[in-house]
Amino acid sequence: MRSMTLKSYVAPLVGMTFFWTYLRHQTVFGTLYPLNTTIPLSDFSVQIYAVFLLVLFVLSLLALFFASALEKVFLNRRLVIVLFAAMGSLGAFLCLGAQRGLYADWAYLLSTILISVGFLANCLAWAVYFSSRFGPSQIILLAVSYLASLVIFNAIGIYFPIAKDYVLVLVPLCIGLTWLFANAPRAQVEARTWASLKKISPYIVLFVAFLLAGSVVRGIVDLEDPIGRASYLRWGSSVVVSVLILIACVRLKRSTTIPRSTSLCDDGDEYASIERMALKCWVVLAVMFFAGTFICLISGTYTIGGHIVVVARSSLDFFLWVLLCNLAFQRKAAPIPLFIVCNILTGVVSLFLSYVVIPYVAALETGMMKSSFEMFVLTIVFALIALIVVVFGVIMLRANSVKTLPGSEAMESMPFLPEDKVCEHKLTKREIEVIGYIACGYTLGAVAAKLFISKSTAQTHVKSAYRKLGVHSKDDLIETISSWTRG
Repeated sequence: MRSMTLKSYVAPLVGMTFFWTYLRHQTVFGTLYPLNTTIPLSDFSVQIYAVFLLVLFVLSLLALFFASALEKVFLNRRLVIVLFAAMGSLGAFLCLGAQRGLYADWAYLLSTILISVGFLANCLAWAVYFSSRFGPSQIILLAVSYLASLVIFNAIGIYFPIAKDYVLVLVPLCIGLTWLFANAPRAQVEARTWASLKKISPYIVLFVAFLLAGSVVRGIVDLEDPIGRASYLRWGSSVVVSVLILIACVRLKRSTTIPRSTSLCDDGDEYASIERMALKCWVVLAVMFFAGTFICLISGTYTIGGHIVVVARSSLDFFLWVLLCNLAFQRKAAPIPLFIVCNILTGVVSLFLSYVVIPYVAALETGMMKSSFEMFVLTIVFALIALIVVVFGVIMLRANSVKTLPGSEAMESMPFLPEDKVCEHKLTKREIEVIGYIACGYTLGAVAAKLFISKSTAQTHVKSAYRKLGVHSKDDLIETISSWTRG
């Protein structure tokens, strides 16, 4: 029992507590590569932070093209992840040494590669882990680790600044080691690399758009408030929002533990429940995002309202993780391409906007700079509002198209599938879903589209369910189910 607790809860909790530090620029990347640090390349001086982002972008694209091979490594060669994590720690050590003049500029360049490798390995390893076992309990674990990371590492920076360098060096290795001690991820992916990207939902697009838009405001905020005069506001607001996120996750857990009958055509499954919870939280964060933005525009400063926007934006990072894990687990999509495209590459572009583009534009020192920023932010606000209308329009169209599928009228009157019959015939959740839609009048292709699986996979589930039930046709299936409900 103690070993199970360590593998299922303690190791993931500690590992993700360390991992979330990557999402806060000032904690890791910004400390390792200060924005004013440049190195000579040929006849030019380049910002080392921009070089790091470029290296991370290129390595992410390479990982995307070798996603299937990486997945096999994560499943069968788990010690390799620890090796990659150790490379990340070595990179942090070299980078800190170069800052102190102990090593030449080559150490900076080498560190960008090592730190990028360590970050990619740690991020994708935990993505594979949670995508192989995901539900309300894992969401609570993620929420607790997110809050713990926010409190612990900020406390270290405030009360134990002398330990900060040690933490920077140990973060990658600790993430890798805890992943090694956690339960081995389960191989259950059905869709492969590029097919998985087609499953990205409109909600994920919406979250990504808000993250990128918030990056512009984040860059302006950190430019106007470089010493963190209002950092207490950001940290305090982040803690409050993180606590509220944890409460929302606990409520989700409680709502999913309420016993209920199994309906053949009920689409209110765990996937939809998690997505709805994330969408409700997005509504609150979006209101917070827009409110902070308008405070900036009305007050003429980004010191207060800008920090509110940054807090809302950072919280969306957490829910993007939840949505991607939920999609990968419930819809049997490959997690590595999903996380590379929607999480890592999005993060690289976000950091580039905040800490390369915005400072460069500000350095132009034009007389209309402040008004230009305000127009830029207003444009972003209107673009986001337009995107919201488009996304929810697409969702409504999809909902209407489902209602017009053959047999959709019968869905309202289909009986519940008795729990005792499910256990007696040892039907899996997926088999219940497939035969339910078949009984409702869906074609095999429509079932596959509805459940986000291939047609051959749907056929396999149909054959397995028919064999367990001892039926050979759709009519036999409907008759068997009808006899259960009559009994």
